[in-house]
Amino acid sequence: MDTLKSLRIKLSDIRNEYYEVVVNDSDLEPLELEILDLADDCEDIQVIKNIISKIDLKNNDVTSCGNSFNNIKLSRFNGSYHDWFNFKEQFISLIDSNDSLTDSQKLYYLKSTLTGIAKDVITIDDSYTSLFESLKK
Repeated sequence: MDTLKSLRIKLSDIRNEYYEVVVNDSDLEPLELEILDLADDCEDIQVIKNIISKIDLKNNDVTSCGNSFNNIKLSRFNGSYHDWFNFKEQFISLIDSNDSLTDSQKLYYLKSTLTGIAKDVITIDDSYTSLFESLKK
């Protein structure tokens, strides 16, 4: 928890230092986008930490399902229509059809694969099913 708090403080310090140095607003845009992505990553880490803290390790065989995912690299999806079919098929076969994963875990895996305009589809109220359906459209 302290590490996440420390990262947020450092991120805020970096942002403040950058604003002091940069004079032209057009110079801000690329870094601002990167800062927003980092802030999203911090939020994702917090969600993951909350999920992990709620898992009852005595009732779940985390090691049997967790180890198999450590070796699998999921494809990223950037919103391109041409990449959708391959991404969807891989995601369904590895994550969606895996009954040992909860919907919260599936939502985490889905969010972690999205980049570019596909990431813009994410809302705070998304469930796994609603986000996956939104991507299909």
